[in-house]
Amino acid sequence: MVVTVNGSVLTSQRIEGPLDATNSTATPVTASDISCVAGITCWVVGSYTTGGRLRPFVTTLTISTTAAIAWIPNALVTNVPLPNNFSTSSSSHSDVVTVKCTSPTFCLLVGQYDTASSSVATFDDVWNGTSWIGPEVLPAPSNALDPGLWVPSSISCWDATDCNIFGEYRVTGSNLEVPMALPVANGVPATPVAVPLPSDASTTGNASSIRHLSSTCFSATSCLLTGSYINNHTPLPYTKSFLDALSGSTWNSTSVPLGPNSTSAVNQTPSSLSCVSATLCVLAGNYASSNGNTSGFWTYGNGAWNTPDVLPGLDGQITLNMYVNTLSCVSSYVCTYSGYVSNQSGAQAAVVGQYDIALPAGVTQVTATQTSAHSATVSWTPPTITGAGISTYVVVRTSDGTQICVTSSTSCVDNAVTGGKSYTYKVRSISNDGQVLSGTSVVLNVVNAPATPLHVSATSGIKSVTLKWTAATTGGPVSSYVVVVKQGKSTKTYHEAGSAKSATFGALTAKVAVHITLAATNVAGTSSVVAVTAVPKA
Repeated sequence: MVVTVNGSVLTSQRIEGPLDATNSTATPVTASDISCVAGITCWVVGSYTTGGRLRPFVTTLTISTTAAIAWIPNALVTNVPLPNNFSTSSSSHSDVVTVKCTSPTFCLLVGQYDTASSSVATFDDVWNGTSWIGPEVLPAPSNALDPGLWVPSSISCWDATDCNIFGEYRVTGSNLEVPMALPVANGVPATPVAVPLPSDASTTGNASSIRHLSSTCFSATSCLLTGSYINNHTPLPYTKSFLDALSGSTWNSTSVPLGPNSTSAVNQTPSSLSCVSATLCVLAGNYASSNGNTSGFWTYGNGAWNTPDVLPGLDGQITLNMYVNTLSCVSSYVCTYSGYVSNQSGAQAAVVGQYDIALPAGVTQVTATQTSAHSATVSWTPPTITGAGISTYVVVRTSDGTQICVTSSTSCVDNAVTGGKSYTYKVRSISNDGQVLSGTSVVLNVVNAPATPLHVSATSGIKSVTLKWTAATTGGPVSSYVVVVKQGKSTKTYHEAGSAKSATFGALTAKVAVHITLAATNVAGTSSVVAVTAVPKA
């Protein structure tokens, strides 16, 4: 069965097996993996039963835009071809484990099959846009117990045709299980390499069993691989989680602190790793707690893990066990997960939900400046954000709830302010993937134009005039005083500080009248003019 989500509508559809599949509920068709390109074309792989044997299949599906038919098969489900040495025995089995498609012309699938020599081998095949080019047996590292026996688990591609296949194999002479990576370039496998485990991994028997591998690669020299392993804790070992990071040609392994208290959170099993970029990933996982199995999310950023967010129970019920199986982060801030829960009565329910990564801070250095009697400009500095980027900013005058601007610039003009009032503006930024970051507020006190200066007088000096005044007790604050001095054909304008109470003007002609005007000004306007006259002395 496959399920699609169209908005808030979930739609499921059964996948039929190939024509030779046994039609029995005891021998079902099982889909093991799906990979979609551009959100509309998907490849589904898995196994079906025919004649008592498991055989692999692959089918392509196209998502319909109508809710009535969510999936439209492009063609009949087809068999996956196997290498020439596969067993034809009635008890032999084969399966496709995983598939990864990067475009309609490139898919890489990996599976396993029983060989004619009664061993198990791993194979891959490549889709070239029109057909599968042919299966190829995949090698294991040179120290593998059986060079053909290793278990694939996931594929991660960093460009159109270059991928890493991840899995685990058993080491000769020790039975230890070790993770491995197999590079595949343009469909051609290279030499597989072993991936290390943390230093506390068990070295006894097969106690280091590797499970739950999940991976992502950003380039040929940068990958992350997570999984679970058994440690060497005494008297009883338990399952822990690890993270392997490829940098250049070197893999480095560390334990992942799943659970709020990593020392007491036992049986840790990471289930799915999803990365937005090389510096921002989210890991979903499960661990044993005093209340049963608990699930949570751990954000990996710039080489460090944050404090986990524990997933709450379903609809307020007392949840006995919770498991998250898959996780997909489609942006820098939003991930979708699926899994299931069970309550104390044993009832189980599937769950699909959204996990929001902690959003970065919003805009900074927000300022509001009055620019005229009835206008103001709000400005800000863009937030520091990786990944999605900012699409728009929304400015709201929260003092009355009015939305002033929706803009992609870093400033906004409000043309409806009134002197003597106070306004609060909040600036919210919206990322390209639709997430609203926290808003930042600023307060602006709007001023009126100043009133006319009082007690204005002009006193004559030798070839000079001194102007005196006092500030008005009403009106808005004074930014500056504008003084115009006119004598004969000469006119000069002076700007005095808003705190000034006098000014002297020299180099004037004696015994010739000087006409002076004075006005107070600020951003909201200019006061009425006061005029005085004086005659400089000789």
